[in-house]
Amino acid sequence: MLSGLAESSQAMGPNSMTPAEMGKGQRRAPRQRALVGAKIIFNGGACSLDVVIRDFSESGARLSASEAVTVPQEFDLFVPKKNATFRARIVWRRSDVMGVTFPGSQEPERKPVFVGEAAVREHQARDAELTRLRNRIAELTED
Repeated sequence: MLSGLAESSQAMGPNSMTPAEMGKGQRRAPRQRALVGAKIIFNGGACSLDVVIRDFSESGARLSASEAVTVPQEFDLFVPKKNATFRARIVWRRSDVMGVTFPGSQEPERKPVFVGEAAVREHQARDAELTRLRNRIAELTED
């Protein structure tokens, strides 16, 4: 399913063990380390969040986001490098890191998440507005 991500990504250096790594014995499949960009998509494609796949297996993955945000328990995980979308469910979460499982370890849908140019432009406009608002908040909170 996600095979090939490790070869196409940078290897992670040695770090202290995370709760996800300590729970390796509970996994159905061994995970491989990776640093691959992905996107959590929910609300029918209206909302998204950029994440990094830190490690993965055929049955799940460890994701990290740039900040702790609220996402639904189940969502679509779009992996641009593979042009594939996986249905994912959160099984644990700590701050900006989460472990997900792929229910049924299904084969990915091999179709673009955003099918029309208008949807892509709308998504880019939302990202730009979010960046503008974050910068404005930073300006207002500076001393």
